[in-house]
Amino acid sequence: MKNGPSPWRSELNAIAQLRNENSRLEKSSRLFFDPFNLRKFAA
Repeated sequence: MKNGPSPWRSELNAIAQLRNENSRLEKSSRLFFDPFNLRKFAA
């Protein structure tokens, strides 16, 4: 086993980074579609 951050760890970091990018895009552009926002309208 290699030293350093485990693959799943860096995977999670990459996902978190993408989510941050997406929320930043959503604030600047309403064209961004977030499936989870459907709950607000479907409620």
